[in-house]
Amino acid sequence: MEGRPNILHIVPSYKPAWIYGGPIMSVSELCQWESHTGQEVSVYTTTANGKEELPVQTGVPIDVEGVSVFYFNRWTKDHTHFSPALFLKLWKNAKNFDCIHIHSWWNLLTLFSVFVLFLQRKKYILSPRGMLSPYTLGHSGLKRKFLKFPGKFLLKNAVFHATSPQEASELKALFPQNQITCLPNFVKIPDPVFSHNPKSEPDILNLLFLSRIDPKKGLERSFLILSELTREWTLTLAGTGNPNYILSLKEYAVTLGIENKLSWKGHVGGKDKFQLYADHDFLILLSENENFANVVAESVAMGTPVLISPQVGLSDWITETQTGWVLKDKNKLVDLLSTLQSINQISENTRKNGYRLVKEAFYSVNLAKKYVNFYQSLVKQ
Repeated sequence: MEGRPNILHIVPSYKPAWIYGGPIMSVSELCQWESHTGQEVSVYTTTANGKEELPVQTGVPIDVEGVSVFYFNRWTKDHTHFSPALFLKLWKNAKNFDCIHIHSWWNLLTLFSVFVLFLQRKKYILSPRGMLSPYTLGHSGLKRKFLKFPGKFLLKNAVFHATSPQEASELKALFPQNQITCLPNFVKIPDPVFSHNPKSEPDILNLLFLSRIDPKKGLERSFLILSELTREWTLTLAGTGNPNYILSLKEYAVTLGIENKLSWKGHVGGKDKFQLYADHDFLILLSENENFANVVAESVAMGTPVLISPQVGLSDWITETQTGWVLKDKNKLVDLLSTLQSINQISENTRKNGYRLVKEAFYSVNLAKKYVNFYQSLVKQ
């Protein structure tokens, strides 16, 4: 269907399963923007909502903000999301779609979906969303073995979609023969911009961590660095994670003597999340691996600069736009936060231009057209 491809997205979970965080927002925004540009867009997903199920009718199309979404029951209640009904629907209907775009990896839903398309010799797009990174593979010998065989054989018809140049480079090293296209996530930001509130104690540095609380997020490293600061500071932590891991972080904070400087908020979403960005001086994210990191763009959009590691997918964009710091050296971060040299210039630029920069790059019809052009180019191959 030249000029107007019929697009199917396959994703383990879909809105309103907000419990899964950023990927739900990014994929649903992509689908909605494609629909707004006149494309025929369908979604195959499951009723997954953490350990619970979404209260929706299954196996029939449901209009979710202009997108035709099919929810299917899953047999497993964990991150594997095994759904035979979805696989059967895909087997019967794959030929009716010009483009099939699969999101995520290392779960039974995406693995079996790829297997179905492999049997039908159907080309598809795969967005692994960081799940084929050296960090992920380095923590699992079984996954490394799978990629050697049968993984590479199974994925030979995949066209990879990376959300950042960093992820594209990682995929190229693993799959040099596959086509790889780099297009960023959609990042939904509120309008109008939230205003920064005047600080009651301007001499105190107010930092924010807003993300899933997970070992790869570099919180131990962040705690250690902050414990060496010579100025007053606070750190707000907004997010959820494994209770045992969170307990270990709290114990580590006690060991470092910084427990009174930390404020644990749990999950914060909606308008409260964006106000939280605006109420802090910096967002800190020293992750060991992030294929994109929506929170970085959200923070910049709210006028709050970021302190991130080079392993965050948006690190090049942060450097180009001068909306934060990409910090390779622990000592440089300590010096930066202790003396605040050059901070005013970066902060002023972020408050003045951050919203516009994010909207142009990650939330515009131009980005939607880039995705559509990508799909159209595959249809013509």
